[in-house]
Amino acid sequence: RYNVNNGKIFCYIKPFNVSPQRIEVHIETFKKYQGFMNDLMDMVYYLILAQGDYKNPQARSIAIAEKFARESLKLFNLRLLMKQIGLIATINESRFGGN
Repeated sequence: RYNVNNGKIFCYIKPFNVSPQRIEVHIETFKKYQGFMNDLMDMVYYLILAQGDYKNPQARSIAIAEKFARESLKLFNLRLLMKQIGLIATINESRFGGN
């Protein structure tokens, strides 16, 4: 369904010679900070450069969160934990190696 409150304003930035990155902002946020958009885009560009991975250009904070999440998942056997608490795998999970 269409919901006017879910609208976003977006653009693409291509800091390196790889796929461009989509930057999107909720419409109300854009209206509130419209005068700062150039500074905000400069900050996003800086965070992509500071992350330093030319093959995976993400804002540094996103790249750190992704690494943290991957390392956190290694601490637990999620499949066993989910099985113990009674969660049931979807058809696709069980068909492709999940239990």
